Formats: sequence, C-alpha cells, structure tokens
Amino acid sequence: MKISKLKCDCCEKEFSATRSDAKFCSAACKQRVHNKRIRLGKLSESIEQCHQAEKNLENQKAKYAQFELDKKAEQEQFLQIQKEFGQKIIDLKNQFKIDDEKRKKDFADRTLKGWLEKIMRCAEYEEIRCGSLLIILNQIKRKFTDESYSFPIDYKHYNFVNFTLKACLDIWIHETDNADEHYVSFSIPEEILKDFEGIVQQTT
Repeated sequence: MKISKLKCDCCEKEFSATRSDAKFCSAACKQRVHNKRIRLGKLSESIEQCHQAEKNLENQKAKYAQFELDKKAEQEQFLQIQKEFGQKIIDLKNQFKIDDEKRKKDFADRTLKGWLEKIMRCAEYEEIRCGSLLIILNQIKRKFTDESYSFPIDYKHYNFVNFTLKACLDIWIHETDNADEHYVSFSIPEEILKDFEGIVQQTT
C-alpha cells in the first residue's frame, strides 16, 4: 500500500495518508472546516438578507417619496378646486342677491302701479258710489299694509309710498266714510295726479 505525504487543508500540517485525495489530517480538522463553511454560509445568507433589506428600504423610501409627491399634487388640486368652487359660490350668492333685489323691485313696481291705476280709474267717474269707493280704498290700504313691507329699502318710490300715498289713502277713506251722500265725486289733486301718472309711466 502506497502512503502519500499530504498537507492538511485546515491546519496546514503534513500528514501521511493512504488516499491521494485526502485533505485533512484528522476528523477534528475536517469538522472545523465543515463548521467554518456552515458559518460562512450563514454569514453570506445574512449579508444577502441585509442587502435585500436595504433594497426593500430604498424601494419603500422611493414609494413614500412618490406618495408625498402625489399627496402634495392632490392637495394642490383640492385647494384649486376649493378656490374655484368657493368663487362659484360667491358668484352665485352675488347673482342671487342681484336677482332677489330685481324681483323685489319688479314686485314693488307692479304692485304700486296696480294701486295707482285703481285709484285713477275711480277718479274717471263723474260720481262713484261711496260703498264701492270705500271697498276699493280699504282693499288698497290692506294690501299696502301687507305688501309694502316687502318693498326694497332703497326703492326709488319708497318715500312716496310711505308718506304721500299712505296719507292720501287715510284722508280719502276718512272723507268717503263721513260723506252724507250715497254718491260722491272723487278727485285726485292735480299735483298728486301728476305724481301718480309719472310713476305709472316709469313702472310700465
């Protein structure tokens, strides 16, 4: 049997062996190398896991950065929409206010015109029955009391309605109610009539 002189892969000491491919001088050296390989394998696995963890962390950072960018873009878009929507609400409120003022003015014009035309028609007769005249004047006064409150404060005929017309109605109702005859000649003073006609023409 041929005995070869070999060098141990673990402790590097020379040893004699019957096999030319022997690598270790003893079982202990063989076990040490085996254990070292296991440790190296685990270390390589740990290093690979660290590299993978770092890679995952970088991916998470990139996703978070993109998330922040998307979030910022959405916030800016929301603020823009909110700004535009807020402006639209303001515009709608302003338009509603304008429309409401116009509606009130148109209502005031129609109502006042109707009152004055009724009064002027009564003055067209040479004589009119006191009861009929009282009914008309009292109807206008009741409507005046109920509806004049909805007239705009800045209504151009506001003073006329609340002072001139109101005073005329009170005087005419009092005079007609205290008349001795069943029929009276109802007339409107010339200056007041001009005001009536002018207002009717303006509200047409």
